[in-house]
Amino acid sequence: MSCTSLRVAEAVAELEQRIGIPVTSSNHAMAWHCLRLAGIDDVVPSGGRLFALPIA
Repeated sequence: MSCTSLRVAEAVAELEQRIGIPVTSSNHAMAWHCLRLAGIDDVVPSGGRLFALPIA
């Protein structure tokens, strides 16, 4: 999703389940990236597939 005014984080897991593909927005991806840069690699099931991936 390209629009950063959408509240994707609250709906990402449900959206992914409904449409069967990964869903993210630029803010959602940036939050993930910032957390990973800070060394926080917690899995957040409600955060969709992106937040379910451990760092390799």
